[in-house]
Amino acid sequence: LELAAPPNQRLHFENGDEISGALSLEVPSEIQHQGIRVILRGVISNKSSDVYFGAVGGMLKAGAHYEFIQLTRDMDGPGILKQGTFDYRFNFKNVDLDVDSYSGIVLDVRFEVSAEMVYQGSMMSYTVKDTRIFKVRNSKKPEEVKDNTTAENATEVATVVPKQGIPCPRLAIEFCGFRATEKPCKIEVYLHNSYLHIDRD
Repeated sequence: LELAAPPNQRLHFENGDEISGALSLEVPSEIQHQGIRVILRGVISNKSSDVYFGAVGGMLKAGAHYEFIQLTRDMDGPGILKQGTFDYRFNFKNVDLDVDSYSGIVLDVRFEVSAEMVYQGSMMSYTVKDTRIFKVRNSKKPEEVKDNTTAENATEVATVVPKQGIPCPRLAIEFCGFRATEKPCKIEVYLHNSYLHIDRD
């Protein structure tokens, strides 16, 4: 399984790009199979030991996965393949890739293309699978902030409540690249011997 390179000499794909490639299958002897498919997936994985709550994927248990994209191309229907080499080409046009690839402490967002075939052996069925992971990064600059509901950029302000006369610092966290729809995000703030109060305008 091979993927074509991203367009415009980029090292990553962007929203609306075509994902294409080729599949070469070598068959050493005649087999009966249940079909050959190429599947494009977008997957969110919870790597933590806690339950994750988010707009994309909803509630994810520890170690769970959520597929927010699944596109399938059938390369060959069920049948018999004789000995030889079989080549297939595939493409996924105008793929909705508005979520970037991400690898964090809690979540992973990854995109992959896999080729899968189930064939019948002498005693049981076997699955042959090959996977390629590709990166997604959208380089368009966010639009100017118009209001708090449709802003491309948003700012969260965390205010630490003073205790025993300690000054009240303010922490501003700016998010770039957010759109009208919510995206997976994790913020970690470590405070020692403090009370934390978060205000969102």
